[in-house]
Amino acid sequence: MSGDGAGRPADTTTKTQETPTMAEPFRIDLTNPAPSDLGPALPLGTYVLYRDVDRYLAGHSDHTRACRVIDHPADYLTAGRSSLLDLRTQEQITGVPLAYLRVLDPAEIMHDIDTAPLNTLDGGQTLSAAGAWLAAHRRDTDC
Repeated sequence: MSGDGAGRPADTTTKTQETPTMAEPFRIDLTNPAPSDLGPALPLGTYVLYRDVDRYLAGHSDHTRACRVIDHPADYLTAGRSSLLDLRTQEQITGVPLAYLRVLDPAEIMHDIDTAPLNTLDGGQTLSAAGAWLAAHRRDTDC
C-alpha cells in the first residue's frame, strides 16, 4: 500500500501550476448575439407611447404618438427595437429604440371610465362604471 507513511493514501491527482496567459481578444459575434444584447421585447399588440426624439429636440409639437407594437426585428443590428403602428395616422414606424417607448398602463387608459360617477342619470339610478361614462358623454355631446 502506497502512502505518505502516516497511513494516508497517496495523492494520485496530478498538480500542474497554471501559467498566466494573455487574454483572448474581445470579439463580437454579430450572427449570434447574447440574449442580454437584445433587450426586453414588448409583446405584440402592446399599446405604447413613442417619443420621436428628433422631432422632440427640434421643437415639433407632434413628437409623441400613441402606437401599438406590431413587430420585432430579428436581426442583430436592429435588436432592442420594435416596429409600431401609429394609432392616429395608421403609419408604420420601423426600428424604434425601446428606450423611447413607454407602455400604456390599462388602468391609465380606463381611468375616466373607472372614476365616472355611478349615478349620472336624472333619476339617480346607479349604473355600472362603463354605463355611467357613456351616459355622461352622451349628455356632453347633446346640444
